[in-house]
Amino acid sequence: MSEYKVVDLISEIKDFLILKNLTSKKTLENQITTPELIQPGLALAGYFEHFYPNRIQVLSRAEVSYLRTVTTKKLKKILEFHHDYNIPAFILTSCGTSMDKRIIRVFNQYNISLIESTSNLDITVTALSGFLHDKFAESISLHGVLMDVFGVGILISGISGIGKSECALDLIERRHRLVADDLVIGKKISGMLIGGSLNSPLKFHLEVRGVGIIDVKKLFGICSIRNRKRIEVIVELVEPKDALYEDRSGLDRQVKAVLGVDIQLIKLPISSVSNIAKTVEVIAMRYLGEQMTECKMEEFNQRLIEILETKDSILQKKEEGK
Repeated sequence: MSEYKVVDLISEIKDFLILKNLTSKKTLENQITTPELIQPGLALAGYFEHFYPNRIQVLSRAEVSYLRTVTTKKLKKILEFHHDYNIPAFILTSCGTSMDKRIIRVFNQYNISLIESTSNLDITVTALSGFLHDKFAESISLHGVLMDVFGVGILISGISGIGKSECALDLIERRHRLVADDLVIGKKISGMLIGGSLNSPLKFHLEVRGVGIIDVKKLFGICSIRNRKRIEVIVELVEPKDALYEDRSGLDRQVKAVLGVDIQLIKLPISSVSNIAKTVEVIAMRYLGEQMTECKMEEFNQRLIEILETKDSILQKKEEGK
């Protein structure tokens, strides 16, 4: 990703966490290069084995109290090491009182941000970690419409003009939710592909050919939208001529790797489906059934083979008995 500074973090995370910079504005230019956080613990006492560079240091009440007790000489030695390891910032939690000016001066001397959080350690770490992992997540732009159908994230893809938005509109009318239209931003987080849209004036708008751009939130209400959803199935709408092979049994499952995450792929010839939205609902229900129960097509196929083999065996015995 592009350069990300401490000042950007303080500005962008304010909806989740209030952070106050205690050092000079110069320290706010420090670069954040990893989403990983660390509690320094013994490193403050001079033990630096297994110490990780570049990470924001989050201090508990005990560590903050310890900083207040060390001499200026000892504090300089600690911060000299942290400066060499490119530590962008220290975040203080559960302080309760203002930080000593002596300590702030030393942090300024080594150009390391000293930031105060209004929240306790657990809340601060949870908010920071989630925000930074999302910020640094590997991302990709996907063309299509992302819908939440019965709780399943379905990306409806296909060539321009094939009917993606019309299908999405049908699904919205059937009380399913729109996540993103046209440009879906997929992020790989914790091994999952999470989809959403850019924060733009056209967020939660749907372009329907012949009608124009409609405001889904305004027309259908707050329950018709959601901000993000895990992408679990890709339904690709295709022309009949492009459907070179049609799987009629449901056994030949295809997957598409997106950012290294395997997503179930279903190619849906539009001419063979009279109601695409209803078919997408069935796809979502089948996916849910496979995730929640043991009833899968492979098992159904095996049971069917066993039944046919049993019938063949009976017929063979009857023939032999004649």
